[in-house]
Amino acid sequence: TRLIRVSLYRGRGQTEEAVRILLKLLEVLSQRYAAFLEEKRARIDNQIKTIQSQIATKENEIKVKNELYKIVDSREVQSLGEIKENKANSEALIGKRVAFLEQKEMSDIAAMAYAGTIQQSLGYFFQLQNDLADVRTRKESLLGIIENLKSRIAESQLEIKNLILSRESLRNV
Repeated sequence: TRLIRVSLYRGRGQTEEAVRILLKLLEVLSQRYAAFLEEKRARIDNQIKTIQSQIATKENEIKVKNELYKIVDSREVQSLGEIKENKANSEALIGKRVAFLEQKEMSDIAAMAYAGTIQQSLGYFFQLQNDLADVRTRKESLLGIIENLKSRIAESQLEIKNLILSRESLRNV
């Protein structure tokens, strides 16, 4: 703490005037300190409001990211369905290839077209697998972002609690 030492030298009989001057000094100091405390409380209140606004923004971001997560999750399910369907079609084409190639009346162009169809189907299958990997990466990224936002909200709430404690610890003289 900081102490102020005030001395007032007055002659005899002026003690009352000296006491009145010291009391006036204490009153002025008390008023200035009270104004200082009010200003500090107002700054703390503004900080709390700012942090609460940031929390609301983060909560909205979480809602948006959760909606995106649902969309990406739906896309993952859709991709898995497409992969299964494509795999079944590719396996059917490959299974019928032997019978198709044994036909005596088949032209070279028909054989090439059939082989091209199988190749396209397999290419599409690999493209779908890559798309699925991308979707899963996006899902994991969204989960990470959501967790990060939640932890930042928790930190902000702790900061608000600390500010409230700080504000409550301010006392007038």
